[in-house]
Amino acid sequence: MTDKNNKKDIVAELKSIAELMEKKDLSVVKIKTGDSMIEIERGTRMMGMASPMSTPLPSPMPTPKPTAVVADNTDAVKSPVVGVVYLSPKPGDPNFIKVGDKVKQGSVLMIIEAMKVMNQIVAPRPGTVTAIMVGNEDPVEFGQPLVTIG
Repeated sequence: MTDKNNKKDIVAELKSIAELMEKKDLSVVKIKTGDSMIEIERGTRMMGMASPMSTPLPSPMPTPKPTAVVADNTDAVKSPVVGVVYLSPKPGDPNFIKVGDKVKQGSVLMIIEAMKVMNQIVAPRPGTVTAIMVGNEDPVEFGQPLVTIG
């Protein structure tokens, strides 16, 4: 974003970002300039850590469409938070799970980063991974199905 303090410029830039997010069907955009970083999520409040401007602004973005729906699927493990999925412990490492793996209750399935906190998503019960419905570094919404365990 621009360093100008002109409200019109900031509003115009926010509208431009909102239009880009809608056009590209993006859920989250992170913008970093110097020591400031701001994160914008569609359909939720705007969050971020901005040094000169720390007051959250209302989000002009429309509510996003659901990205994955599993109707009445009790085998689905759903996201407990809004964040970004990581399928492996660190870049270059093998994924925690793959389809067909047998997991125990409490086994780590993936990590979701939410506001710089890494949240381990664990298997709520033993079983076999039948589907992985998210990709590495995908943004996820609260309640979005992540994995099915049969």
